[in-house]
Amino acid sequence: MSQELIEQHIQEAETFSIQSPADLENFRLKYLSKKGVLADMFALMKNIEPAERKKLRVAG
Repeated sequence: MSQELIEQHIQEAETFSIQSPADLENFRLKYLSKKGVLADMFALMKNIEPAERKKLRVAG
């Protein structure tokens, strides 16, 4: 997974519009479920060099 793809997923999650319970469920399924984007990202983080992982940290 490239850094660009990770950043794209972060931006999509930040701009995801939740207007109804169905939207919230769609967000949960897409990003937070066992087979969702977040799980995929964490699984692939082990393939990224430690120095690159530090660059991906998002300041809160």
